[in-house]
Amino acid sequence: MNKTPINLALDFGEPPVIKPRDPDGQAGQVLRLIREHGPILNVDLKLTYGITEAGARVFELIAIGFNINRISVGTLFCHGRLRRGLVAYATGTPEWVPPSGSAR
Repeated sequence: MNKTPINLALDFGEPPVIKPRDPDGQAGQVLRLIREHGPILNVDLKLTYGITEAGARVFELIAIGFNINRISVGTLFCHGRLRRGLVAYATGTPEWVPPSGSAR
């Protein structure tokens, strides 16, 4: 008879981080455009892609855990005129972080 002790301690490592599926609607469109183009201006989202409230869509993405950086550009000549208060949006690293208070 084998008298070797059995080690039942199993090491599963860190629990996996579960990313949410990409959002639908304009928030999903904004995320896709940021991924495709890198930093993208709020005025481009509005005038080229028809997303009138890009800032609100970015805050929705941030609320569900996407790491979106807001870069103040200030004043720039684009789309045929001088524009003030421009902001560029880009994904941070890591792209998604679980919102505080949520389970991993």
